[in-house]
Amino acid sequence: MPIKKDLVEKLKDLFDIKLDALFYDITSTYFEGNNCIIARLGYSRDKKNGKKQILVGLVVTREYRFPLFYSVFEGSTSDMTTVSDTLKTLQEEFKVEKTLLVMDRGMMRPENLEELDGSGFDYVCGLKKGEKAVKKVILEAEGLEDEDRVREDMSAVDMVREFAGKRRKLVVYKNHKQAKELKEERDIKLSRAMKELNEYAAKVNTGNYKKVEKVVAKVRKLKKGVSKFIKTDITVKKGRVRLLVKKLDDRVKEAEKLDGKYLLLCTDLGLPKEDVISAYFDKDGIEKAFRSMKQHGLRPVRSWTLNRVKASIFIGYLGQLLLSTLHYMLDKAGLKITPERALGYLKWQKKVVLESEETVVEKTSVPELEAREIIEKLETAKLL
Repeated sequence: MPIKKDLVEKLKDLFDIKLDALFYDITSTYFEGNNCIIARLGYSRDKKNGKKQILVGLVVTREYRFPLFYSVFEGSTSDMTTVSDTLKTLQEEFKVEKTLLVMDRGMMRPENLEELDGSGFDYVCGLKKGEKAVKKVILEAEGLEDEDRVREDMSAVDMVREFAGKRRKLVVYKNHKQAKELKEERDIKLSRAMKELNEYAAKVNTGNYKKVEKVVAKVRKLKKGVSKFIKTDITVKKGRVRLLVKKLDDRVKEAEKLDGKYLLLCTDLGLPKEDVISAYFDKDGIEKAFRSMKQHGLRPVRSWTLNRVKASIFIGYLGQLLLSTLHYMLDKAGLKITPERALGYLKWQKKVVLESEETVVEKTSVPELEAREIIEKLETAKLL
């Protein structure tokens, strides 16, 4: 931690980094072998089930996504445990007293909010609508069909009410495009499944089917993807299998009411719903930070000793730190270009140094127009 802390302190001096809003998320990185002592089986964000992994928690600033610090956890560590450690690091190592901490949906559950409440930080987090209390709030929300959008194709309503033992600002938002797509996809799948199930039921009920397990397997296959919307009753009468099929309309209607709708929780009761949503969706930058870190060393495929694994992650952290620094410099120079694209223009620049006993000759490749503009505006021409 000391090296990372020193880097951050230096950057705070150079770039006036603000810690008023911070984003926290975790990712996983998996191993091909079994030798890393902190690698464990757990929920894989890489979709590599069955492979041991570690977790990496990352805190970045809202502006320019400067990585404040990262933490490494055993692969089976719960999300809530990583949040606890992160709060401790922010308070004890970085002396952060006041900030708005933004976390992704799924990081928190209603029953786990007490520890965050005790941190003294304000926070914004998404909550999974599979939770009973969350679903209730979403279904009770009104006004989401209004044309007054907080974002393109997105409407929202907010309320202050008792939730998980404390008064909180709750923001329910609806992504209208996603809601339409979800309904259309479900209707198509459900219509096809009901047609095929009814045809199969007619075949079973007029036939001489005696093997229940065969009918069960076929029904399970036909219901795949929409099983919770269809009730099937398989019985045996006089040695013959019988099949009844019914669509559960009440569940379909509830699903339609939930389509594209999500719940955000905010402890700053005075923060407008537009700002809550803006803060939450700005967290997408941390996903880009994770992708950058993975490109620069976060996937330690061949490393397994603890020190080498941590070194690989540190290299990824430094890569993101440099990328954020370039982002800051480009913005201050008035260049509306991503750091990744800028590096794409600059990567062809070369410098050759020829030395002899008498002299040293330096030659630099002639930059293209885009690279020249970047170099001039960043005032780095003197380095070439």
